[in-house]
Amino acid sequence: MKLVTKLLFFVILSTLAIGQVVINEIHYNPATAQGNDDVWEFLELYNAGSEAVDMSGWIIGSDDTSTPATLSGVIEAAGFMVVAYNGASYSGLACPVIDAGGYFGLGNSGKNLQLKNSGGTIVDEVNYDDGDPWPAAADGGENSPSLELINPGLDNNTAMSWGASTAFGGTPGAENSIYVAVNLENPQFGTLSMTPTAPNETDNVSICAVITDNNSVSAANMYYSVDGGAEATVVLAPVYCGDDTWGGIIPAQAEGSEVVFYLDATDDESNVSVSTNYSYTVISSAGVTIYDIQFNNSDPGSACYDSPLLGQVVTFSGIVTASGSGDYFVQDGTGAWNGVFVYDPGNSPVIGDSVTLVAEVDEYYGVTEMKNVASYTSNSSGNDLPAPTLVSTGDLAGSCSAIGEAYEGVLVQLSNATVTAAADSYGQWWVDDGTGACEIEDKFFEYAPVVGDVFVSITGAVEYGYDEYSVCPRDADDLVLFSIAPAFENNVFSPSFVTNANEIEVTIDIIPGAEGQTISTASIMYGTDGTMLNPSEMWVNSGDNWMGTIPAQDANSFLEYQVVAVTNDGGEYTSYTYEIAIASSELTTIASIQADPVLEQVVTVEGIVTIGGDLLQPPYTKAYMQDASGHGINLFQYDALPINRGDLIRVVGIIDVYNTTVEIIDFSYQLISTGNALPAPIVLTPGQANESLWEGTLLQISGVITDTWAAGGGQNVLVGDETDTTAIRIWESTGVDLTGLTVGSEWSFMGVESQYYGAFQLVVAYDEDIVSTSDIV
Repeated sequence: MKLVTKLLFFVILSTLAIGQVVINEIHYNPATAQGNDDVWEFLELYNAGSEAVDMSGWIIGSDDTSTPATLSGVIEAAGFMVVAYNGASYSGLACPVIDAGGYFGLGNSGKNLQLKNSGGTIVDEVNYDDGDPWPAAADGGENSPSLELINPGLDNNTAMSWGASTAFGGTPGAENSIYVAVNLENPQFGTLSMTPTAPNETDNVSICAVITDNNSVSAANMYYSVDGGAEATVVLAPVYCGDDTWGGIIPAQAEGSEVVFYLDATDDESNVSVSTNYSYTVISSAGVTIYDIQFNNSDPGSACYDSPLLGQVVTFSGIVTASGSGDYFVQDGTGAWNGVFVYDPGNSPVIGDSVTLVAEVDEYYGVTEMKNVASYTSNSSGNDLPAPTLVSTGDLAGSCSAIGEAYEGVLVQLSNATVTAAADSYGQWWVDDGTGACEIEDKFFEYAPVVGDVFVSITGAVEYGYDEYSVCPRDADDLVLFSIAPAFENNVFSPSFVTNANEIEVTIDIIPGAEGQTISTASIMYGTDGTMLNPSEMWVNSGDNWMGTIPAQDANSFLEYQVVAVTNDGGEYTSYTYEIAIASSELTTIASIQADPVLEQVVTVEGIVTIGGDLLQPPYTKAYMQDASGHGINLFQYDALPINRGDLIRVVGIIDVYNTTVEIIDFSYQLISTGNALPAPIVLTPGQANESLWEGTLLQISGVITDTWAAGGGQNVLVGDETDTTAIRIWESTGVDLTGLTVGSEWSFMGVESQYYGAFQLVVAYDEDIVSTSDIV
C-alpha cells in the first residue's frame, strides 16, 4: 500500500546515513578451487555510526546475476552483521546464500556486489577488475585483481588488493579478509518527524529533521509541491525542533491534495546531501461514517468486498464494542455496515468508550481494518452500546459473501444455535441454528463447548480471516446456554368476546422446564399496531398459574400479546403470540363487506348461522352466517367451534379473501340466542345463481339433474338444462343422503352460494335442504 509507507515514515522516520553501514569483510579460503562451494566464504556488514541501525528492508546482491536478499535485524553501533555465505554449514550463521555457486556475485560472470538501503539507494559496492579471473591464491600474486569499495556521491572510493587486505585494517579472526571503514564527509539525515501526522485542510504541517556532519551543517532547505505542481522552497531553521534538528512549515492545503517534499543540506565544506522524497495526502476534517468505509455489496474486489475508501486516511468516530490486545472494534450505528475492526497496538480503549480516530483504511486478507492510527481521541466512557443485530448462523457460514460482509465488524447475536464441532487447536468452534455452520472465535474469550450444547444466544463482534466469517464473544455473558425452556399452557383471556369497553384479564400456566428451575418474573407484552412494545406485569394466581391484565383497546382493532417469563437461571423465554379481535358496538353490514372487501379490516357483524361450523371440512370451522342486509359470509377458523344452524351470533374478526371466497378469519363470537328461524332463501333459476352478488347468501334452486360426479371428498351434482345450469356441492362430511340424486330426476336444493377457483356452486349441508320435485304437479 503506497500510503502505508508514507505514514510509517511520518510517525518516526529514521533515515540511515549514506555510508554509515558499509560492506565490511569478505572472507576467502584459498584452499578451495574456483567455482566450488566454500563454507568459509561469507560477507559481513559494519556499522561505522554511533547509533544502532535497523536493517529491515535493506537489500544485498549483485546488480546482474545474483539473487538479491532482503535483510532484517539491527546492527549495533560499531557492530557487525553476517549477511551472506556461500555454503551450508558455517557454525553460527543463519543468513541468505547470495549466490549458491559463485562467490557472492563476484565470480567470472559477476561485476559487483551491491548494498542498497530500504529506499533502494546504493550504499556500498564492491567491484573487481574483470580483466583477470578471480584469484586462485590468496597471497596477492598472479591473477589477483584489485577490489574497490565505492560509496557513490561521497568522493571517498578506496581501492584495495585482495592479497594486501591487512593494509586496510584488522579482521575479526579470519584470514584473507578485506575490512575498510569509510569516513563520512557529507551531511547526514537522521530522524524526521511530521506534526500533525495526518493533517487535514486546516493544518499547517511542521517538519523536523536531524541533520549531522563530521564538522557542521551550514544550511538546509525543504522543497514541496502540491498535486504535481511547481516546487516551493522553505528555508529550514536550525534548532527548530531540538538539538541538531532543522525544521520548517508547509502551509495548510486543500482536502485531498497530495504533498510531496524533500530536503537538502550543505556543510561548511560545501558538501551537499539530498534526502529521499516524502509525501502525504490531506484528509478531511469533517470525517466519514463507518458505513462510508464499509459499504460495498456489489464488487468483491481483489480480497473480499474491498472498502471503497481503501488506501485513504480518514477521520471517523464511534463506540468501542469489543477490545483486546492491540485491536478493537468500533461501531457508530446499529445493523449492517456500521462496524469496523481497528488494528492499533498504541491504544487500549475499553468497551463503551467513545473515540475519534484518524487512520488508514486497509484490507488485511479480506478484512477491512483501520491501521496506522495517526490520531486517537477518547471522547467519553461508559456509553451504551449499539444493540446487537440478530443474524442467523447461515448469514455468516462459509467464505466471502455479500451477506456476511455486511456484518463484518458489527456486534451481532445468534440464537438457538447448537454446537456442531468442539474447539480445535486454534480455539475455534462451530454452531448451527439450522441455516448453516458458523465459526466462533476465541479472540477475546476462550471457551470449551460440548458438541450438542444449545445456546439461547451468542453475542460478539464479527471478523473475517482465512476465508471464514466468525463471531468473537467478549466474555462469559456473551454465551447464554439453553436451559430447558418452561412451557406455556392453558392461555385464557376474559371475557371471551372482547369489546372496546372491556379490560382484558389473561391467565396462563408457566411450567418450569427443568428440576430446580423456577419462574422469577412474568409479564405481558402487547400491542395493536403489529408490534408488542407495551408491558403489563403479571403475578402468581396459584401454583404455576400467572395472571395479568391488558387495558381496554380501541373498537375494531386487532390485539396481539405474548407472555415473557424470566427464570432463576437468568433465561428469558417468550410464549406463542396470542391474538384477540376487539369488537365494536357499531355493526358492519355483510352486504357492504361483500360489495367492497378490505383486506385485514377488523369488523363486527351480527346474524343467523345458516351452515354450522362442524359440517364443511372438519376439524376446521367453516360456517356461514347471514344478517338483515340479506347477504351472508363465510367464517373460518382452524379450531373447531360449536357454531350451529339457527344460532344468532355477534362476530368480530378480520376480513380476508381466500381464492374468491370473502371470509372473516381470526374471529371470536358471542352467542346471543339459539333455534332462530333461517332467513328466507332467495329463489333463483340455476343459471341465475351463478353471480358473485350471491356469495355466502342462502339460495334455493330447482331443476333436473343432468350429471353427477365425485370430486375431492364429496359429490358434485349438475342441475338445469342447456345454459341455465349450476353445480351443487355436497361434502361427504355433511352426511347428506345422496340416494335418488340420479340423472333425469328433478329436485329442489337450498344452500349457500360460493365459488371454487372461479366456478360457481351451491353448497348444501343438510338433508332437509334437498327435496324431490319429480312427483309434484
